[in-house]
Amino acid sequence: MKETKKPAVALTSLIEEAEQRHQRVLQGLADVDAGRVVNQFDMQAFIARLKQV
Repeated sequence: MKETKKPAVALTSLIEEAEQRHQRVLQGLADVDAGRVVNQFDMQAFIARLKQV
């Protein structure tokens, strides 16, 4: 049986997860601003190579 969290603990957990997601988005945007991106063609080629393995 799954153990349920107390409401305050559950809410704190949700807020922490949302903050972590927000920080990852900000990091991603900073990467884009700094030009650290991969073009679509290169990504599709990479995926195609992964499928061959």
